Amino acid sequence: METQDVLQTLAAVSGAVKALKTAYNAIPIGQFLVPTTKRKLTELQINIDKTDKSIDDFRLVLAKLSRMVRSYSELVSNVRVAGAIADKNSEIVGFEPSFLEIYGKTIVNDTRRDFGRVSASLSSLPKADTIELGQVLARKDSIRDLVQELEHIDLSAPRKFQEIMGKISTQYSDLGFAISELLNRLLKSLDPN
Repeated sequence: METQDVLQTLAAVSGAVKALKTAYNAIPIGQFLVPTTKRKLTELQINIDKTDKSIDDFRLVLAKLSRMVRSYSELVSNVRVAGAIADKNSEIVGFEPSFLEIYGKTIVNDTRRDFGRVSASLSSLPKADTIELGQVLARKDSIRDLVQELEHIDLSAPRKFQEIMGKISTQYSDLGFAISELLNRLLKSLDPN
């Protein structure tokens, strides 16, 4: 079922419940009804209210799910960008080692900033207790350690710099995969089938 179909179905059910409420409220409940009929009408009112509350709860769940998917999407985007930049920086230094002497500090600062953005996105995600989350956190810690190593490297050693940037790029790639697996596991847990 497409997202639009779900929203249309939800709107239709919500409209039907509102129509039931309106019809119920139009019934004159007074002394002229038999007690069993009054009891059935009271039960009907309770069921209408429960259904209405369930629809409101479902809307809240959809909103939370939407925010979660957007958060993961933003995170994956940040990871891909940071990985691509690290990869390109590694290539550039490999082709032109003198580039490192001129722009080395800027590259290190940008790499630290990119990691900070990814780390902040990770910390804003909903907590999950899965194997994939452990992999995500391990990759993040590995990248953090590599960035710290990069910050203390001698900028006159282009091969070492290139090696660390290559490792950072690889770790970002692995992190993106682990995040995708985590999101997939979370979404599968919502599927009742």
